[in-house]
Amino acid sequence: MNRVLEDGYVYKCFYTATGSSGGSTTSESGVVKLSRPQSLVPFDELTEAICNQWVANSLGQEGTEAIEARLTARLQKLSNPVHTTGLPWATAEDDGFTP
Repeated sequence: MNRVLEDGYVYKCFYTATGSSGGSTTSESGVVKLSRPQSLVPFDELTEAICNQWVANSLGQEGTEAIEARLTARLQKLSNPVHTTGLPWATAEDDGFTP
């Protein structure tokens, strides 16, 4: 997060949303800019829960749902791949390269 040293005003929060399913994991990172509130939470009293709520409030329900939908779509692609790599003559112990 970014803050003003003089009064502790946090004006920017960075976030990473992570989704997992069936051994696959994906994530999406972003940043939200925060408006100056009427009263400030002292910096040393901030918690992860408070900052997470600021991010959720900034993104709004629509933004949060859009991130969740993107993570879900990526996880579905990971669990049902349409592309792969490998050589038909290579074994798991062999990388397939012969000089």
